[in-house]
Amino acid sequence: MNDMSARLDAYSDGELAAADFARLEQWLAADARHREMLVARATETLLLQDALRDVEYEEALASLPPQRSRWRTLLGYVHNTTTLSWILSGLFVSIILLSLALWTIPQAQPGLPGTDRAQFVARVERSSDAVWSAETDVEPGNRTDLFIGQRLELRSGWAEIKFDRGARAVLTAPAVMRIRSDNSCDLLAGELTAQADAAAAFTVETVAASIIDVGTEFGVVVSGTAVDAEVFDGEIIVRRNGDGATDQRRLVAGQAVRIALGGNGAMVEAASGKLKNFAQASSAGGVQEQLEQLPVTRSLALWLSADRGVRLDASGGVLQWSDLPVGDNRTAEPAEQPLASRRPKWVADGINGKPAVRFDGKAWLQTAKLKLGDARMVFAVFRAATGHGGQIVNMQGENNLVLSLEGDSVTTRFYHRKSGQNLGVATAPLGPAKVAVACFRYDSRNNIAELALDGQVVGSATAPVDCSEETSLHLGAHPGRHSFLHGDIGEVIVFNDALLPDEQAAVTSYLMKKYEIRPNSSP
Repeated sequence: MNDMSARLDAYSDGELAAADFARLEQWLAADARHREMLVARATETLLLQDALRDVEYEEALASLPPQRSRWRTLLGYVHNTTTLSWILSGLFVSIILLSLALWTIPQAQPGLPGTDRAQFVARVERSSDAVWSAETDVEPGNRTDLFIGQRLELRSGWAEIKFDRGARAVLTAPAVMRIRSDNSCDLLAGELTAQADAAAAFTVETVAASIIDVGTEFGVVVSGTAVDAEVFDGEIIVRRNGDGATDQRRLVAGQAVRIALGGNGAMVEAASGKLKNFAQASSAGGVQEQLEQLPVTRSLALWLSADRGVRLDASGGVLQWSDLPVGDNRTAEPAEQPLASRRPKWVADGINGKPAVRFDGKAWLQTAKLKLGDARMVFAVFRAATGHGGQIVNMQGENNLVLSLEGDSVTTRFYHRKSGQNLGVATAPLGPAKVAVACFRYDSRNNIAELALDGQVVGSATAPVDCSEETSLHLGAHPGRHSFLHGDIGEVIVFNDALLPDEQAAVTSYLMKKYEIRPNSSP
């Protein structure tokens, strides 16, 4: 293993050999820039871990490497390395404080506004799945006026903020911002997209640069390693901050820049496109347009759709797949993956030209726990890779409800831990297209379990055990990290009831039309 970046990833995932760890120690001791890279990488992982701290993992996941402990152990090693001078130690601590902006606003942050609770200059207009920190003075689910100097820490979901001068900004969690005025804000950590005309003169201040609107739509991301700015439409001015910097650039649609934290902080060109595809998808208008299409919302418990609410890391891995709020789905249980090496990829044309999340045989996602009753119905749209199997959806709890692929067949299973009952519900051939809408019904009230593919029931069994429980969903793998999926998932919908036949048919028809699926025929 020659790539130190790969060594850091392997260390995070608990897969770094002892010899490679020794080389990593030597590499860290050799250059202060290497230690800065470590801090940045560790910060990114720790921020996500804290964002997920309310997610309770199952006992089967107890063997997962404790990333927080690993990173802090290695950070402790760097801090105590005898080759570091007191000056470098002080620099190191400063970098940590800067990188951990999600928890604490750095006291040395230049230009932060004073607080004026009497002057309201913006408001939270709309939000979805928004969970704010206890210190953030925002009333969940309602419009809230915001005053100059107010600090907003968004733990999950997204929120749309309208400024009095007309600018609109969408903040996507995890993120921290501060209101400066009726046309400006500080973005301290996380992701923000904004839209304003030239008259608004909207400005986003960051630790590394000022982003000044010239009548446009743009996005900004502040991470532990860099500040990224991208223009979707119109123009912006990016002006580097600090150390007497005079570097300034004017960007137009399709252009992006990155300013690295640490070192000389030079402004360099960056790849564009990721923010536009995913941050804009979180805007209230786009989400509402999509949500209105679902034909049945009664008893809806979870809705994951690959064309909305997907957030990516820098390499295109899926950090979070948002649970879309509509109908009876009033709680947020997004699917997430804190391990960089285990994240699936998002693809724009995974299933018949429609977006999908691609699992490669080692990736998986997990939701927060859902409270489900004694009957449920799970829909999944998927494409199977030829010659491979793996689990599509695993509802891991006292009851283990599984929808999986075995070769070219689809299988549903139910296993009840307490009683030891293991029911093979159904196995059916997938067909040459290897694309399908699967529907798994488990209804203990009526003692029936069945599997349907593309609207046709292909197998059934009894369902004698009450399946009421609080459970997480695992996508793409068994919770014990095996039976990994090779294939794409476009959509997962969970109802906390066994839908009526006409309701089931309506949801199936909606999904087949959306993904252009024809039963038992190639697309």
